[in-house]
Amino acid sequence: MGFPQTYHVGVLGFSGLTAYAGFFEVCKPKKGDKVFVSAASGSVGNLVGQYAKLFGCYVVGCAGSKQKVELLKEKLGFDDAFNYKEETDLKSTLKRYFPDGIDIYFDNVGAEMQEAAVANMNTFGRVAVCGVISQYTDAGKRAAPDMIDVVHLKTSRPVLESIPSAFIGLFRGDNIGKKIVKIAED
Repeated sequence: MGFPQTYHVGVLGFSGLTAYAGFFEVCKPKKGDKVFVSAASGSVGNLVGQYAKLFGCYVVGCAGSKQKVELLKEKLGFDDAFNYKEETDLKSTLKRYFPDGIDIYFDNVGAEMQEAAVANMNTFGRVAVCGVISQYTDAGKRAAPDMIDVVHLKTSRPVLESIPSAFIGLFRGDNIGKKIVKIAED
C-alpha cells in the first residue's frame, strides 16, 4: 500500500480502528459537539482527538506532562489540553474547560477521571470506555467508580534488548502514541 510498516500497528491497525469505531460508531458525534479525551497523547486518544477536530468538534485532551500537552495543542490541533498531574480537583478543572458541559467523553483512563467527566456530562452525552490505564497502574483503583462502559505518533526503540525498558516506560507514562520495539531490520 505504500505506507510505512509502523502505520499498520498504529493509525491503520488496532489503534486506528479502535479510535474510529469508538468515536464514530459508539459516540456518534455531531458537528459542534464538545469532546473530552483522556490519555489524549496515547495511541488511541491522539487519533480520537484528531478525528473529532476534523469532524468539527471542540476538543480538549488531558495528558501527564507539559510536553504532551504542548503536542496536543500545537501539533495535533486540540482546542485545549491540560496536565492532569497539575490539577487537584478534576471536576472543577473539567467545568472550567467545558462550562456548558461535555457531549462526548472518550475514556482511556477510568477511575477519578471518568467520575469527573461523567459529573460534567450533558444530558444525552455519550461515553466510550476504551481503556482503564488508572487500574493497570494502581490495583486499588476501580475503573468505573460511578457508572453502571491525523498525525501518526510512535515511540520507537531500536533493539530487542530495549524491550524491558520500553515496557517499564509505558507504565511510567514515557510514551507518546504507539510504543514500538524494532526486533530486526526490514
